[in-house]
Amino acid sequence: DTSVSFDEVADRLMTMVRDVATTRTKVTMSRIGSFGNIPADVATNLSLVFTEVVQNALEHGLGDRPGHVVVTAGQADGMLSVEVRNDGASLPPDFELASTRSLGLSIVITLVADLHGTFEIEPGPGGEGTTARIEIPLD
Repeated sequence: DTSVSFDEVADRLMTMVRDVATTRTKVTMSRIGSFGNIPADVATNLSLVFTEVVQNALEHGLGDRPGHVVVTAGQADGMLSVEVRNDGASLPPDFELASTRSLGLSIVITLVADLHGTFEIEPGPGGEGTTARIEIPLD
């Protein structure tokens, strides 16, 4: 196939990550919006990126605390936008994505760059939690 309906893939990945995460507390996960159809040549890298970002939201953002992870997805003007937000710990004050030593984030940065997209991670609104944003062209 030339494209993949990604909503079901994303939902399964979210469930899988939650089930294998090291957190031992109640975590709720939800998706708002739709990924829509994703070109097949983008879907594999997007799956890897999405899995790593959701896992980070759970393990580093929430740790052993109960909380929520909300994924917001949508397409507009040939771009896929994905936001993964948790309501747990925020980023350390000295965090800089460009100088991260995290293998997982380094892989995310590389895969998103290969897709000619952008990746950002920042403290959530009001300094609560963390928000990761992925933008990928689909044309």
